[in-house]
Amino acid sequence: MHQKTNAIAEAKHTATPTKPGEIGFSIKAPTTAGSLDRLPDSLLDYEQLANMLGLTKRGVECLVRSRKIPVIKLGHRTVRFSWARVQQALAKREIHEV
Repeated sequence: MHQKTNAIAEAKHTATPTKPGEIGFSIKAPTTAGSLDRLPDSLLDYEQLANMLGLTKRGVECLVRSRKIPVIKLGHRTVRFSWARVQQALAKREIHEV
């Protein structure tokens, strides 16, 4: 468990808007042995995902509310995020310049 949190804390990320009103993300995960790339099914909470994306907890809540990222409901108030599925969802929203 400690290794997962270290990998999350070490991840480098930048969040850059692509156009006004659009959300774009560029995420660079470390390539060390504790990399999240080696933990494709790791489940993250709001705070961890917010740190990974360079957002606030409220920013992640807005993405969930607008159904832009997938969420796993474990209980009435307990939710988790699959890092691999969040990356896929954000990649689908990427806008390529012409």
